[in-house]
Amino acid sequence: AAEPRGASTLGLEKSSSEDKEATDDPFPTPTGSPCDGESGAAPIAEGDIAGQFTRVMGKVCTQLLVSRPDEENITSYLQLIEKCLMHEAFTETQKKRLLAWKQQVLKLLRTFPRR
Repeated sequence: AAEPRGASTLGLEKSSSEDKEATDDPFPTPTGSPCDGESGAAPIAEGDIAGQFTRVMGKVCTQLLVSRPDEENITSYLQLIEKCLMHEAFTETQKKRLLAWKQQVLKLLRTFPRR
């Protein structure tokens, strides 16, 4: 009788953890994404705009790499990264992440034919 009870308990734990995962992020990013430097990290403080913006830029990088963006969107993304790299609100760690994403997106930009 102990086995079925243990099995049903495991079944309940599994479904409750699935429910939790489903509500955590309505738009989960693919795991192992090259741009998600902060996945699984502690939540960013509400007032940490640079931290929040850095996380968003990582998610945008992922979307640019997995979709078929046009050149204008890539250029706009790179311009935003440049502004972040020059801004004093961003930490060195955030700037390193942004720089890495910039390199990845520049590589993507090189795949476009020259005009």
